Amino acid sequence: MNAVFRTTSAVTIFDAGYKSNVIPIQARAVVNLRIHPGQTIAQVLAHLKRVIGQAFLSYFTG
Repeated sequence: MNAVFRTTSAVTIFDAGYKSNVIPIQARAVVNLRIHPGQTIAQVLAHLKRVIGQAFLSYFTG
């Protein structure tokens, strides 16, 4: 029901460090977005860039 009102997201892959007592240098997450028909991909990407930061965001559509 949530998807009726807004764009939804689901983290499908999360990859970070390999030891429990070491802070990883980098982390990677794959997030699937189900974009609400009332929004454009550009609007969703603009929101993600504001929240996450441009330097940390890469994306592809497919």
